[in-house]
Amino acid sequence: VSTQSTGGGGGEFNPIHIMSSVDERVKVLETFRLEDEQPFIEGLSLPIIFDSVVNFNYADYNAFDTRWKEETKLISQIDEATKRGQQFIYMVYTYRSCSKALSQVKSEQEQVKEKINEKIRDILEPEIQKLKDFMHYFKKTLNVFCQVIKKFSEGYRPSEVLMWRLILLLDLFRLLDSLKNMKACLNNDFSFYKRALGTLPTNKEGMPQYTEQSQENQLLYLFLANKDSITLDLKEEVQKIERSDEVLAPLLNMCAEYLDAERYVLPNEKFCLLRVIPFLLVLLDSEKMPISRQRHIKLDHFIKIFKKFPVVPLYGDMQ
Repeated sequence: VSTQSTGGGGGEFNPIHIMSSVDERVKVLETFRLEDEQPFIEGLSLPIIFDSVVNFNYADYNAFDTRWKEETKLISQIDEATKRGQQFIYMVYTYRSCSKALSQVKSEQEQVKEKINEKIRDILEPEIQKLKDFMHYFKKTLNVFCQVIKKFSEGYRPSEVLMWRLILLLDLFRLLDSLKNMKACLNNDFSFYKRALGTLPTNKEGMPQYTEQSQENQLLYLFLANKDSITLDLKEEVQKIERSDEVLAPLLNMCAEYLDAERYVLPNEKFCLLRVIPFLLVLLDSEKMPISRQRHIKLDHFIKIFKKFPVVPLYGDMQ
């Protein structure tokens, strides 16, 4: 420690002198070369993520001969259908009309008309293909659902896990149908595409490719134009199955029991039960056996539920 004498003869501490001396020493240390010039052979320590929940979607159901073998196969199929259905919910919910941004054909020259219609077809075709995939998905999933109902109508008693999967699938059908009804832009884009496609000279009747495409377009038109087409098709197919009410009624009562006992964790699980209850009532109602005459269904109980929850969120900002 440096000290500096003053007139009094005693030693006096000078912090300014000390700090300047420290700064000089630090600057000197910065000039030292501390690297050993040895190669760094150790790999980078990347973060390790461990997930204890691994879902293989019952891929090993066929490896074990148990009483749950067939049921796990059905659960696997329903889970795959539900997962793919979520993608179509995102697609329909976020769909925006493309035809409004396209210009109308005003030229009277045939070559110009044909060129504009070809561009319209090329622009809209990827979007129309999404709608066709949506329609084919519903047809395929409807067959899976009817197969499960048919198996249960033969006397097989499903587990609670499988019944909950069926409730989730029914909620998926309800969401898709409601979103499709609200999105008028789906039908507008398809009508615009169909008009442009019909004016092209390459599309002539009698050609196998045109005939197949025309039939598919007609099915898509009915699928999009008819309101509640998913619900009506599902109801028609389910009522063709004998004793289907003995399968759907337990699902309906299970939804009511879950609501009464508050057996849900997330809000979406609660809203799922509230959406599926009226959907199941529609599926169970028929001309031969109205819902009011079915003794295993207590309508008073469900009326209390509807009064308690008069408004139910549909999806996103829709009700």
